[in-house]
Amino acid sequence: MLKTVYVAASFSLLAGCASTVFDPRACPRERVYTRAEQTAIADAMMRTPPVIVGALVDYGKLRDQARACRGERVP
Repeated sequence: MLKTVYVAASFSLLAGCASTVFDPRACPRERVYTRAEQTAIADAMMRTPPVIVGALVDYGKLRDQARACRGERVP
């Protein structure tokens, strides 16, 4: 009986996901950096502690996910 309840709940949750319409405008926009800004950022990262560099790498992944969400090519 409990298995039937789990299956029914699963189908109910999946049906709710299927009814959602994807809207790429809901994806976040990221700031575009100029070549000069990118160079300055790279120079600053060379002098930055590794833990902060790791956080910046995570930010880069988030930017890639935002581009993919909008259907744009991820570099």
